[in-house]
Amino acid sequence: MSLSILALLNWMKTADKFHQLNTEQTGQTGQGLVEYALILVLVAVVVIVVLGLLGSGIANSMYANIVAVL
Repeated sequence: MSLSILALLNWMKTADKFHQLNTEQTGQTGQGLVEYALILVLVAVVVIVVLGLLGSGIANSMYANIVAVL
């Protein structure tokens, strides 16, 4: 029984060391933020391209429906 407790404590110490290594300042603190920003830019570019290609058709059909109702 005491062996399992010692093993658990040893595992907890190891996990704590990994956590400390993971959270230290290693010059990559903004990497996640930059990745999210790049993904958002990519999504924005895709939306702009799709709206550029389909925008006039969508706008014309919307205006045609509004004019038909009026």
